[in-house]
Amino acid sequence: DYYKVNYFDAREYFLEQKEKSHYPLFSKSGSHWSQYGACLVVQEILDRLAGASKRTLGRIDCEPVTVGYEPRGKDADLLELTNLWTPSVFKGETPYPTIRVSADKTTERPNVLFVGDSFVWHLVDVMDANNMYQHRDFYYYFNRNSTYPNKSFDPIDKNTLDWEKDVLSHDIIIVEVNETNFSQIGFG
Repeated sequence: DYYKVNYFDAREYFLEQKEKSHYPLFSKSGSHWSQYGACLVVQEILDRLAGASKRTLGRIDCEPVTVGYEPRGKDADLLELTNLWTPSVFKGETPYPTIRVSADKTTERPNVLFVGDSFVWHLVDVMDANNMYQHRDFYYYFNRNSTYPNKSFDPIDKNTLDWEKDVLSHDIIIVEVNETNFSQIGFG
């Protein structure tokens, strides 16, 4: 607030949504947001970015939701690690949004840079699948760069990084940090 940096506190947002949501925001069998929770985060980020940047960005809707009882993808990442004989304790109501994009000919598809940890994978999965940007870089732990649409995943050499070309040339920069990584903010 002091430096007037736009930020979104997903933890605070989830605490508010927890009371309102009909669906779990974290899955019982995953270590990250549920796919539904990630969709809500993307929806909120896009709304805030559109307001702050005065850009016409695509809007996503996370409804309708299909509820499954067999977690899949990132909603099952912990379950897959457990190697339990009977994993049913981790199975339960898992919401899967049917994501719809609202866009028209005035909708912009900016170049976006994400810097963050494994929580960003949920965000870029939603945004990549819905073609929400022209180009996307994701500096994963500021050690590797995952790109879209060409789908590369290359090491980042911090010594030769051209800040003007590789970082500041993006229309939007999103830095994600969760509480477990506060001591490593920026990752590099």
